[in-house]
Amino acid sequence: MKTYGSYNNFSEFSALLENGGCEYLILRNFEELTGEDVFVAGHADIDILCSDSRLLLKTIGAEEAYPVKAKEDSGIHFNILIKEKKAAVDLREVGDGYYCTAWQEDMLKKRVPFSGFYVMDLKNLFYSLTYHAIVQKPALSDEYQDRLLEMGKELGIAIDAGRGVEQSLLHHLESFMRKHGYMYTYCTDKHVPLRRKAVGLSKNLIDKNIRLRMRHLFYDLRICGIEFLVRVKHTLFR
Repeated sequence: MKTYGSYNNFSEFSALLENGGCEYLILRNFEELTGEDVFVAGHADIDILCSDSRLLLKTIGAEEAYPVKAKEDSGIHFNILIKEKKAAVDLREVGDGYYCTAWQEDMLKKRVPFSGFYVMDLKNLFYSLTYHAIVQKPALSDEYQDRLLEMGKELGIAIDAGRGVEQSLLHHLESFMRKHGYMYTYCTDKHVPLRRKAVGLSKNLIDKNIRLRMRHLFYDLRICGIEFLVRVKHTLFR
């Protein structure tokens, strides 16, 4: 008998997404989801943006990935089984600050079909990946940089390596954001950072949500404190 939340392949899962009763799209790395053996090693992540995460969750039958210690930490990280291997599913919802609400709404309005499920159109994908790779990560990785350079060529966007690839990408991102009225936002998921110190990031584009900013600040201070204590322990007992 089939276990609720267990699928024989990704096609079964994506077919249920279509019947989830809300708009959705897979945020990134969707090209890797169509292969037959992609879940065999159990390392696949599925990042989804949707208009109603609770409604979608009822359809896909996912289970919470971690013990929930606070209400604001629930409803994001889940697991499903594909070919009896665990796959992580992160549900991002319009209004959660993962991107600003206006941009999330536009992403869903302009979504396009891909191999039986929905993804972002190429322009929104390029700029959302730029945002994710620079603003939501500690540093721009070589992998993301190479991918963004390739996508930029496809879109006819000239990346000025002379001024620095990251700074040039941020320049294009912020021009796009200003044109559409988008903002940098603090995510309700405190594990998703907002790298304010990225070189070239315009502070006047940061949404002034004091409550979420303080929540992120306290979390970052806690992590820094733990890292400091670990270093002290290693120094004393090595």
